[in-house]
Amino acid sequence: MTEYDPQEIEQEWRERWQESGTYQPDPTFDSESRTDTESATDAESETDAEGETDAGGETGTDGKTDTETRAETGDSQTTFVTVPYPYPNGGMHIGHCRTYTVPDVYARYRRQQGDEVLFPMAWHVTGTPIIGAVERMEKREPQQMSILRDTYNVPEAEFDGMSTPMGFADYFIEEHYKYGMQQLGLSVDWRREFTTNDDRYSKFVTWQYETLRERGLLEKGLHPVKYCTNEEQPVTTHDILEGEEAEFQEYTLIRFETTVGDEDVIAPMATLRPETVRGVTNAYVDPEATYVVATVDGESWLISETAVRKFRLQERSVTVESTLAGEEVVGAEVTNPVTGDSVPILPAEFVDAENATGVVMSVPAHSPDDYVALQEAQADAEDHPERFADYGLDPERVQAIEPDPILSIEGYGEVPAKSAVEEAGIQSSDDPELHEVTAELYNAEFHRGRLHESYGEFANGLVEEVRDDFKAQGVAAGHFDTMQEFSEEVVCRCGGDVEVAKQDTWFLRYNDEDWKAKTKRVIEGLDAIPENTRSQYVDTVDWLNEWPCIRNYGLGTDLPWDPNFVIEPLSDSTIYMSYYTVAHRIRAVPVDALDGEFFDAMFYGPDGVDDLPDAVDTDDPAELLVGEAVDDAADTDRAVTDTAGGETETDETSAETETDETSAEAGTEETPDYTRAEKLETALALREEWAYWYPVDYRFSGNDLIENHLTFYQYHHAELFEESAWPQGIVIMGMGLLEGEAMSSSAGHVVLPGEAVSEYGADTVRFFLLNAAEPWEDYNWRGEAVSSVNDQIGRFYERASRTIERAREAGLTEAAVADGGALPTSPSERLLDADLEPVDEWLLSRLQSTVETATEALERAETRTASQAVFYNFDADLRWYRRRADTEREGARRTLLCVLETRLRLLAPFVPFLTNELHEELTGVPAEEADWPEPVAELRTETAEHREQRIETLTEDVRDIVDVTDKDPETIHVYVAADWKRDVFDAVVEADGDAGDAMSVAMSDPDLRERGDEVSDLVNDLAEFARGVDDADLADLAELDERATYEDAVDFLEREFDATVTVSGETDDDIVDPGDKAGQAVPFRPAVYIE
Repeated sequence: MTEYDPQEIEQEWRERWQESGTYQPDPTFDSESRTDTESATDAESETDAEGETDAGGETGTDGKTDTETRAETGDSQTTFVTVPYPYPNGGMHIGHCRTYTVPDVYARYRRQQGDEVLFPMAWHVTGTPIIGAVERMEKREPQQMSILRDTYNVPEAEFDGMSTPMGFADYFIEEHYKYGMQQLGLSVDWRREFTTNDDRYSKFVTWQYETLRERGLLEKGLHPVKYCTNEEQPVTTHDILEGEEAEFQEYTLIRFETTVGDEDVIAPMATLRPETVRGVTNAYVDPEATYVVATVDGESWLISETAVRKFRLQERSVTVESTLAGEEVVGAEVTNPVTGDSVPILPAEFVDAENATGVVMSVPAHSPDDYVALQEAQADAEDHPERFADYGLDPERVQAIEPDPILSIEGYGEVPAKSAVEEAGIQSSDDPELHEVTAELYNAEFHRGRLHESYGEFANGLVEEVRDDFKAQGVAAGHFDTMQEFSEEVVCRCGGDVEVAKQDTWFLRYNDEDWKAKTKRVIEGLDAIPENTRSQYVDTVDWLNEWPCIRNYGLGTDLPWDPNFVIEPLSDSTIYMSYYTVAHRIRAVPVDALDGEFFDAMFYGPDGVDDLPDAVDTDDPAELLVGEAVDDAADTDRAVTDTAGGETETDETSAETETDETSAEAGTEETPDYTRAEKLETALALREEWAYWYPVDYRFSGNDLIENHLTFYQYHHAELFEESAWPQGIVIMGMGLLEGEAMSSSAGHVVLPGEAVSEYGADTVRFFLLNAAEPWEDYNWRGEAVSSVNDQIGRFYERASRTIERAREAGLTEAAVADGGALPTSPSERLLDADLEPVDEWLLSRLQSTVETATEALERAETRTASQAVFYNFDADLRWYRRRADTEREGARRTLLCVLETRLRLLAPFVPFLTNELHEELTGVPAEEADWPEPVAELRTETAEHREQRIETLTEDVRDIVDVTDKDPETIHVYVAADWKRDVFDAVVEADGDAGDAMSVAMSDPDLRERGDEVSDLVNDLAEFARGVDDADLADLAELDERATYEDAVDFLEREFDATVTVSGETDDDIVDPGDKAGQAVPFRPAVYIE
């Protein structure tokens, strides 16, 4: 037997996959109607690793491709699986791996089901994060260098080659992501890889945005955006390091009046609850912060120094007139613009001067945190009056401040905040429960609070019904103003602060009602896994408004009509899945030919083109071969130009990557006279390949992308494609933890895939990731648990190897029939003419159940359920079988071979290296090339399973008695229930487990009626037993010969307990019953006595 060596086995299969182009699918078209000689371009026919390659199929006069027609008739057997393409601004770690491994399992599963499967990969480089990473590296920032050197093990010699954005990206693409994916055995078609900085991909994005603009779904206007103050440009979720979930909030500014020196100024205070203005008792500032008097839109305002930038970004004219310390502001009086009351400004360290205006109003009657803060300020004024006197504050006045209620709410006292604080037992502002109590009261007052009489026309109104009108009235009266602020702190990936800014920019009109409606139709037809995510997509569509889609600079595609802007990362990544279908062929098309008309023809067919030239053959575009289907990842044309800095460089750091110059030689330079007819024929040919693969069957993605990318993905498919090309399904992925904590590259708290594979082997890494939790659940990478899985997989391999060796000796493997003999075409054929015993039948029946469970689970992408059933649960069945059966029997050997071959096929999507190796040893064919098992009805025997379950239950009962008595048995007596008790059981079955009905049935039998109470007690007992068994199983049990079942197991039980075993009927004439136990026997619960 060969010892398990995952490194050797896995490397062998990586090389074989690479050499053979195993995962490089190309369409298989019906070519009967095509001519072998006609070609609409100068391109010559080329072949790839699979032989002759067509670029398209027939297009009829109705504009449909033959692949579209085939899809409509149900003849299409393709599966298209995608994941979000990685962003290589750093390395790949184990937290990323499950996102890519789960779809690989599904892809492999569908291949075994007979589908042609496309699973491609590309690289997302759009935007500024990579640029920022390079800048930090060039500055040798300590944290960045630590991440590169210590976390991702980048050699010093590589830094020079990483000095450009695409050089940096290319290093992590090749040395981390692609390397890690290949180490894990991902079945990716590497011919189709590209980056979002490629010229041809940019042409594709250009077409999208020109089309959306023509359809009125892009607009230019002044809107709030997330703005990086370091990069000085708008950013979106993709660029956010902290505060990804932050929301825009419109604050109401209450325009309090005060005096600074001799100057009257406005002291604006921000609130989300303007209706509480009548309850303001004081204000707060941070005495340590810096404040300014500034002219804001012609008025003098007192605001924090940091608020100056906020107002300028929000299109306010701001000129700083003077600067003063916060302590100079403390003690000033401010006048409430609504009530005319004068209230003091108190000092408070809790004030965040960087939030809103830095001046905070206090409403202690309705804000628990304000109530506690006032209590603490008053206590401080009493204990340290000199501190307040130094600020010019009268300590007695501070102590005299009383909360001023402005609304009533059922369930709270006259001062709601006081009631909430006292009921929660909060003693200080440090109490962590204070925040929750505050939020609860805010919510209660919003929905149930009614304003007091002082609110005039709004008196007695519910806050939620009158707030907006009250605010509008205050703005109109000049008492209120507004500003935008985030719900939490937001930090850009470059490290810069992100503020709300009003920018004159281009937006996608996701608030368009027709577009929303179409998108909801996509969601309605989507296979959303898990199902609860469907409502999350709908909710996102409901709240989405305009989305800023451009940046001032960065990698990616220029805005077509204004090259001063670049389309932002989330906005250039909505339908790139369609580009995958032709990415390996479109390289042969000159860049200049990839205009809007080209993509209109490709996606919409002849009807999408005006004035189609007569020279274009719309009946037979499939003869046109537009590009070689690259059969080696090393030949992939991945653009490596850096456009952000304005210069184009050829990255020479990777010998395996073609440059744009090479691509140009294959395209524009060799075909300067590419005609319009040639362009359109090429597009129509590519349309065939697109339609062959589309739509995307399943997209696997992280749950953090539901509220942006995944919803945008559905938006753009809804608008740009017909319903037949809309996404079919989305599987959501949970997050990964490392030893119970969040993974962090900056802290070095990650595991690199290459290191994990080197230590455990790829199959172990894959299996742990896939079995630790269902895909949408979070998982925890724990070294100890991974080591345990590694040991289990090693034992599986070694036991399987022993089984194969014994089979080889018996002439039942590929090696044994090399002289011309034939192997079974399916595992079950190994059982032909085999002399099977009941326990063999049981194991084979359990195997069919396992096939059903695994198949149903993988159809729902439930990798844990499927792997658990095949590997762990069935292993428990095997352990029992080995206890029960004489495995040297030929019937047992054939049974175990059938089981092994079937399990190898079932496990192939999870652990492809090991299963390919073993299956090939057994059959001569790798497991991934064998059909996915189907349940064999003839082998599914419920009776066998019930019979074995009774034997196992009896064995456990005897074991329990032995353990309790702590004695070695010499003789074990098993007593089966009397026939009249079986008659009672039959009555319970006939009554569907209902005790009352069963009693009626039993009493109709004169013999049973004579037994009276005995029958009544037994009916209740058996009815309780029946409640835990479904109807079909009850019917099967009714047919089971219980005594024969136990008698067949006597030899096993005697071996198991090293004792003599007898089986008797409760009423046998020759019964031996020294313990007087026989009468206790109940159907399917025999009585046991041990001597």
